[in-house]
Amino acid sequence: MRTRTKIAGILATTALVLAGCSSNAPEVPEVEGPISYSLAVPNIGSVKYTLLSENGGRVSWYRGPASAHHMIAYDGKTRKWGADSRTDVYVMAADGTNKECISCDTPEFQILYQAILAQRQAVDDPRLGFWIGQPEWHPDGTHVVIQVENLNSLHISVNFMSFGVDNDLWLLNVETKEASRIWTTSLPRNAALHPRFSDDGSKLIFSTRILNDLGNVWDGWGIIVADFDINQPPENMISNTDLIAPDGRGFYETTGFIGGSNLEFSYSFTPYENNTVLPYVAQGRISDVSGTSSQVVVDFADAWDEKPRYSPSTLTIVLMSSVFDTLWRPADGPATLQTDLYLGTAGGPFDRLTFFNDLDRYSTRVLVTDHEWNQTGNKLVVQAIANTFGATADIWLVELPRAY
Repeated sequence: MRTRTKIAGILATTALVLAGCSSNAPEVPEVEGPISYSLAVPNIGSVKYTLLSENGGRVSWYRGPASAHHMIAYDGKTRKWGADSRTDVYVMAADGTNKECISCDTPEFQILYQAILAQRQAVDDPRLGFWIGQPEWHPDGTHVVIQVENLNSLHISVNFMSFGVDNDLWLLNVETKEASRIWTTSLPRNAALHPRFSDDGSKLIFSTRILNDLGNVWDGWGIIVADFDINQPPENMISNTDLIAPDGRGFYETTGFIGGSNLEFSYSFTPYENNTVLPYVAQGRISDVSGTSSQVVVDFADAWDEKPRYSPSTLTIVLMSSVFDTLWRPADGPATLQTDLYLGTAGGPFDRLTFFNDLDRYSTRVLVTDHEWNQTGNKLVVQAIANTFGATADIWLVELPRAY
C-alpha cells in the first residue's frame, strides 16, 4: 500500500482548523475492482464507500420534490465511438443501477457534431471528438442543463467541460431526449462553466470567461447571475443577466445555491495577484447574487481548495482539498495535484472525509473533485479520477453515519 503524508494541527489563513493527524487516520483496505467498504473516520464515524460507476465524471443528484425520482445525472466517456474522444450525459439510480445515456442519440447533437467535423476537415484537422457534460438537474426532475462544445472550440484541454471554454449551455429533456440551446458563448475563448439552479428553478448561475485569448486561461472570469423560466421558449429561458465579480479579477467557479435560497451561493476563487493568476484554486467563498457581499469560508494555506458544497441543512460544507499533501505548492499547478474531500463548517474544524489517494485501486495521484449531496444530507455522490492523461473517472457513493 502506498502511503501519503497527512497534515495535522492548525492551518490558519482564515482561522480554520483541520482536525485529525496521520496517526489517527483510518487504514484503507487493499481492495481491487468494484468495491464497497467502510472506514472508521476520526471525528465523523463509520463511513461507507461504494463504487457506482467505472465510467463517470461530473455529477448531479436530483433533490427536488419528494414525489419525484432521485436519479443521479453524470457525464462519461461514450465507448461505442472507439477512438473518438466523445463524452455524453447519463443517468442512473442512486444505487448505480439502470444506467442510461440520455444524449447519445439526440438529433440536435448529431447535427452539431457533423458541423464541427466539417469545420475541422475544412482546415485539414483530422481529429474526431465531441464533449458534452457537466449536468445540473432542473427542479422539475425532467430536464438537465449541460455544457456542450461549440463551433469555436479547438477541442483542446480547456474546451473540456471542466473548464468550459467555447462551451454553450443546452437544456436536455431526460424523457424525450430533446435538446435546445439556451445560452450561446459567441466569442472564441469565452466560456460557460458549471451551471447551477436555485432550488425553485427561478435563478441560474454559471461561471463565464470574457477574455478571448488563451494567454492565461485562469484569468478573465466572472459569474453570470440570471433569472430562469423553463416555460419560455429556449432563447428566452435565461433573462435579466448580471455579470458579477465579487472579489475582483481572477478565476471563478460556481458551486451552488445555499439551501433553499435563491439569493446566496458558494463558489471557488483564485485572485489576480502580481500581474497573474496562478493555475490553481485558492479559496471557497460565498456571495449574494448582487456580488456586493462576499466572504471566505475555506482557505487552507498553500492548498488547492475547491467546490465548497453546503449540505441541505446549510450547516456543513464539503469541499475538495490538497491540504493533506504538504509537499504541493500553488505554483506547482494541477500536474502533480492530489485531492480528497473534507467535511466541516465555515470558520470551524474540517476533517478529511475520503481517502481515495490511499486506496490501492489507484496507482497514482487521485483527484477527488465534483460532489453532490442527496436530499437528506447523509450521502454524497463523488467523482474520483487518477491524475494521469486519458484516465477514466469513477463515481463513488459516500454514506455518512448521520445527516448533516
